[in-house]
Amino acid sequence: MTIRVKAGVVTYTRTESLESCLASLMAQTHPLDDIIVVDNHPEESKENRLRQLCPTLTYLPHDNIGTAGGFGAILREAAGSCDYV
Repeated sequence: MTIRVKAGVVTYTRTESLESCLASLMAQTHPLDDIIVVDNHPEESKENRLRQLCPTLTYLPHDNIGTAGGFGAILREAAGSCDYV
């Protein structure tokens, strides 16, 4: 049985911290099926930079829906397509 795992991150303007976080997530011993990023302050240049680091990234730009709203968006995106988030 294959266990499907996705990770989610909510961010706001902290590109360097986010890059470090993505590197750590991609280095997990159990490979992730997806990393979902909710960006509460989206910029096209940031999205392009993140996709270079993690080509399979699911990037969800929002106009500051907050932390709780961001995690809600992650759970909606992941619903039904994985075993763990």
